[in-house]
Amino acid sequence: MSRNLFFVFLFAAVVLQSCQKGDNPFRNRDAYRFQPVGVPELPQQVSSHAKATFPSATLLSAGKNDQLGYEVKLTNQWDMYYTPQGVFVFKNNDNDFDQAIPVSSLPREITDYISANFLGRTIVWAEIDDDEYEVYLSDGTEVYFDRRGRFLEVDRDRDAINPANLPQNILSYINTNYPNDSIVEAELDDNFYEVELRSNTELYFDAQGNFLGSEVDDRPVAIGDLPAAIIQYVSQNYPNQTIVSAEIDDNMYELELSNGVELYFDLSGNFLYAD
Repeated sequence: MSRNLFFVFLFAAVVLQSCQKGDNPFRNRDAYRFQPVGVPELPQQVSSHAKATFPSATLLSAGKNDQLGYEVKLTNQWDMYYTPQGVFVFKNNDNDFDQAIPVSSLPREITDYISANFLGRTIVWAEIDDDEYEVYLSDGTEVYFDRRGRFLEVDRDRDAINPANLPQNILSYINTNYPNDSIVEAELDDNFYEVELRSNTELYFDAQGNFLGSEVDDRPVAIGDLPAAIIQYVSQNYPNQTIVSAEIDDNMYELELSNGVELYFDLSGNFLYAD
């Protein structure tokens, strides 16, 4: 009996160890690599969002991973990432070669640490390099852990700037294009400026103050101000429903109908998808 128990425990230990190895993203890098796809093959909502965020840039290349979703590289050196359903998740311009991994693959030690020490913030993206985890939070904070999930350091990588000290060409751009808006806060990353306006619009400029792109988050929209194409689409496809609310978020129109269906459109009013 004792011999049989020994083999049972030995088998369980081997299975547990193999499962842990299988779940280790450092050993599963190939499973998380983006495979090249043609830019025309991207879902419409992905290409529309990327173009709306950086209208002066061109979509340079694209990749797809069944677990992570889509990666889009732009000519202005920004990378943008989307879920397999085409929903925007994360963007950066670090120009590094770290490997993206699913947030669900992070060790529990990391997720527990974030929950305990960064209240009100969520993990939006995760990467690994040779021997570290890099975790990106919803407020832009970057947190680093070793391979065993032990905390190493925090890198907020952003410096708050008095809006009055922004380069003059940035202030002139905002005054010209957003005359009825005002600056809430401004930050300087290592190679770009990010300016948040009171209208929940975020503007991006390079280190020389040249405009790069913009993103609108959580801005309520009056139903009467929706593009005619959106109103027409709803009337034709949901004739017995009414629009309950509308907003612009992540450079998309989001509508909620009276039956609970949510519709998404690009900023030109083209239908993207329903949820």
